[in-house]
Amino acid sequence: MSNILVIGELLDGKPNPITGELISAARKLSVVSGQEIGVVFTFETAAGIDQKSLNYGADKIYLVEHPLLSNENIEAHLAALEQVCTLISPSIILAGKTGLASDVVPRLAFKFGVGLAQDCVGLDIDEKSGDIVATRPVYGGNALATFKFTSVEPKVCVIRNNVFESPLSDMEVGVEIHRIEVEIDDSLIRTKLVEVVRRQSSGIRLEDASIVI
Repeated sequence: MSNILVIGELLDGKPNPITGELISAARKLSVVSGQEIGVVFTFETAAGIDQKSLNYGADKIYLVEHPLLSNENIEAHLAALEQVCTLISPSIILAGKTGLASDVVPRLAFKFGVGLAQDCVGLDIDEKSGDIVATRPVYGGNALATFKFTSVEPKVCVIRNNVFESPLSDMEVGVEIHRIEVEIDDSLIRTKLVEVVRRQSSGIRLEDASIVI
């Protein structure tokens, strides 16, 4: 069976909000297509990860651990995700509009020689043709346009935050958890993090707010 792969991301050991939203988008597509939903998490170490919080209703969870998979190592995440996608052959790949995914996912689409729908605010499946229909803003957000993918797979979509409602995490629902080992050559890492400067802030994050004025 072909499947939908969600590229999940972690925040303080738990899935960040966009991961749940992506699974909601995948569910919408799955209802029409009957495809299974998998979510992959790539991370440096499993220490501190709350596995009970990982399931938002996916059929399978793929965990990829490697010492080079820090958030800053774009090349390492690209290599890991390329190996995962080659292994499970998803027909659809969904990612959030995050800092990491914005760097990695276009490169991933290029690796597979396929197109990419950026900044999507809607996803549907044409029931007659089975094609993915992506809706995204154009002309500086003054209009919405719909795009159909060709038959080439995987079809890669980047979803804007706060478009789909995130379901509640539920590990009581049966889910398969698979650990995937990847090989990442040190020579692939061409960037180096020099310093991280964090600015303290209070209140809700802009990307998590339900109303923005």
